[in-house]
Amino acid sequence: MVEEERSMSKYTTTSGYKYDESISALQKMIRRGDEVEAMYWAIELEGKYHNDMWDRLEVISHEDIGITSMNTILFVRTCKEQYLEFREKNSGSRRLMLANAILALCRATKTRVADHFNISSYRRLPEERKEIPDIAKDVHTRSGEILGRDWDHFFNECTILLDGLPIDADPYKESAVEKVKRDIPRVGEEGSEFNE
Repeated sequence: MVEEERSMSKYTTTSGYKYDESISALQKMIRRGDEVEAMYWAIELEGKYHNDMWDRLEVISHEDIGITSMNTILFVRTCKEQYLEFREKNSGSRRLMLANAILALCRATKTRVADHFNISSYRRLPEERKEIPDIAKDVHTRSGEILGRDWDHFFNECTILLDGLPIDADPYKESAVEKVKRDIPRVGEEGSEFNE
């Protein structure tokens, strides 16, 4: 993904800004809650790259907001759909949908836990391989049947419900940072498409 984003540096916006820097500025301003700056970069991208801009806004809704403001995810999707409908009609009212999306993203409570969790989960090492938990071997599985597990076992052991972490907890950041540093080459490092 990083290599793909870096390759976009050869493209420019209507005013001559680099595409990759503009999309990055949009996201960084949303992360900081700076709605005026975020709207500036959204408008800059809108001219030539409105689909890419909206795709990025949807990614931001998951990557930087996510479970702390789940309605924002749905709202941004609605704004995108309505924007595209109004754009087809060549209506200037589409700008309201963009403005609302930017305001919602900037003002939302933020967390990067989904991104950290995603990176930590998908960038697995062979030594992180897990065994099937014993509790999964119940009346619904062949192995559970062989073990003689019945409905009593299922209702007594397999239906236990425990609450997860608090909604704003993020125990995955350290692992995510470590795995990104391990897996994604920087410009000039071995494996980067951008080595000269």
